[in-house]
Amino acid sequence: MNKWKVAFWFSLTLLMFLVLSLVYLLIDQGLTLTYREVIHTETQQDLEQLILIINSTDLTKKRIESELLNFDQFEVIDFESDTISFNHIYLIFQKDSLKIVRRE
Repeated sequence: MNKWKVAFWFSLTLLMFLVLSLVYLLIDQGLTLTYREVIHTETQQDLEQLILIINSTDLTKKRIESELLNFDQFEVIDFESDTISFNHIYLIFQKDSLKIVRRE
């Protein structure tokens, strides 16, 4: 086989590998940025709801539970445990009063 044929096929294979790698990297970056944006938006919404709840209650578990039931996404929360979970924020109660607000 001629040297130019070997060089051509080697160059073509290398070029295809590089193009496919770049396409993969671009798609991966796009998905990563979208995921971060969604997480940031959810966290912002959680914080806004948490601010509303804390400012409008006396920080007891019963009052916070009644406030949370006003929000659609919190209709299925299990209020039996001492921890109430938002998407990325946890409200931790001790003796039926708010003890700690912790993020995930």
